[in-house]
Amino acid sequence: MRGGFLNRLPGLLPLAMGLGLMTMPWWATSVPAKLHLVLIVFGAAFAGFGASILTPDRWPRLQSLSVMVYMGAFGLVMAAMTFAPMHPDTDGTYTIAGISGLRTTTTHSFGSMSTTLTGGDMPWWARIVAGFFMVICLGVALAAAWGVVRGGSRPDTYDDES
Repeated sequence: MRGGFLNRLPGLLPLAMGLGLMTMPWWATSVPAKLHLVLIVFGAAFAGFGASILTPDRWPRLQSLSVMVYMGAFGLVMAAMTFAPMHPDTDGTYTIAGISGLRTTTTHSFGSMSTTLTGGDMPWWARIVAGFFMVICLGVALAAAWGVVRGGSRPDTYDDES
């Protein structure tokens, strides 16, 4: 047994953050339409992680489903990083996972201060690391999907001791 409700309580924070991110395209009018998919994917990752912490052991299919959601969402993020274009488009922006107009240089102004964050092309070694995590995360998501189909993540731990 993983513990009682108080041990699972920290899962409420990522669950609330994920649900907020997933619903943000509908309640935040200042979010550009091209970022809606990004918010939904990151929201699914956070919400799935929080749900996997909160789900009791006696619901193995729901545990497998929540693991499948957050590992699949994180695997999609890693896939987008792995297959990001090598060079920017003609207008100097990047198109990653069908979302165009992404920049590697952003400027944030806070009153009299301004900060410029400058990025560049993604290095080859970072693509290899992202590809490794993509394979691992999507593999775990497939295994969790099989767990949902066959009856849960750990059905052998729920046998009656007769």
